[in-house]
Amino acid sequence: MDINYYKKRINNAKKHKQILEKKSNELSRYRLISFGAILLFLILYFIKSYFLFMLITLISFVIFLFLIFVHSKTIKKIGYYLMLIETLDEYLARYDNSWINFPEIGEE
Repeated sequence: MDINYYKKRINNAKKHKQILEKKSNELSRYRLISFGAILLFLILYFIKSYFLFMLITLISFVIFLFLIFVHSKTIKKIGYYLMLIETLDEYLARYDNSWINFPEIGEE
């Protein structure tokens, strides 16, 4: 494996990480909107006692739970790409002997 292989993998991992970070931000916004819908329609249900408001509240709650599940998976993928980038950077550092300057933190 040559140095260009690792550079391509790092660039590819950075692109994937950026895409996932944008997706994570969108999911955060959607979670906020669905939580707001839960609160709004729950309050409207207590004020007006229409069954439709409770139904919309339950649907919003299911959507909220689904978004939590998808968001947690996205965050794990972002963590994977962060660790991959760090590992590949260490591989590249071995090519020019700058790995000698890695900080020693006393862990195996």
